[in-house]
Amino acid sequence: LARQVFGAVWQDLWYTQVISDHLEAALRHVRGLSGGIQKICIAIPMQHGKTTMLEMFIARALGIDPSLRVINSTYSVNFARERITNCQRIMNSNAYKAAFTTRYGQSSAVSDDDDRAVDKVRNTANMFAVRKLEPNGKLVDMGGSFLSTSLGASLNGRPYDVGLIDDPHKNMEEAASEAARRHIEERYDAIFLSRQQERSVQIIVSSRLHPNDLIGYVVPRWAKAGVSHAILRFPAILDEPNSPYD
Repeated sequence: LARQVFGAVWQDLWYTQVISDHLEAALRHVRGLSGGIQKICIAIPMQHGKTTMLEMFIARALGIDPSLRVINSTYSVNFARERITNCQRIMNSNAYKAAFTTRYGQSSAVSDDDDRAVDKVRNTANMFAVRKLEPNGKLVDMGGSFLSTSLGASLNGRPYDVGLIDDPHKNMEEAASEAARRHIEERYDAIFLSRQQERSVQIIVSSRLHPNDLIGYVVPRWAKAGVSHAILRFPAILDEPNSPYD
């Protein structure tokens, strides 16, 4: 799908395949299938396509299951809005429409109660709902949606099936501030964590800017709780001996 959407610009590298395999395992978990992973942390340097991979994952997840409620949280509302635009661009591509029946945005469809009604899907700067296109051309509301906002904002009353955090810290200065880190931790515990459901998955993707950033905060807690999780670490400079399987 990535090659079809982005063409020659997209390069399918070894680490993108590793990340894709783990994201697929997260999708298996939320759908109640075997071989799933409940929580994933991905530490990867900047400018390595991590956000694009997340956007492809979001679009694919909604394509496979339009009932999923997906939330993406990041350090800035403006940055979060870009995720909405980019995911819609992917879902608007011919390749996506050929592969999936999930659609978003406003559409003209006949209402069961009033054939003059205009069937609209909620579609704002920070959120869009999705529906399934039936063979007869009717769009069916499956309950799925994508909300992208800042960490902790606009999540009241919004449970999620797939919860993503993409770069919770804006920059190195913020990550180095103990007060700023505590604020992110509090938002994670009080808001983001409390919105998960029984089969929800959490995926945190970040460029590591401090040993005690959000990844450093959550991983020991996941291990202590005994939940299935995976830590993917792609250092810009290898700071340890190669593993036997390298």
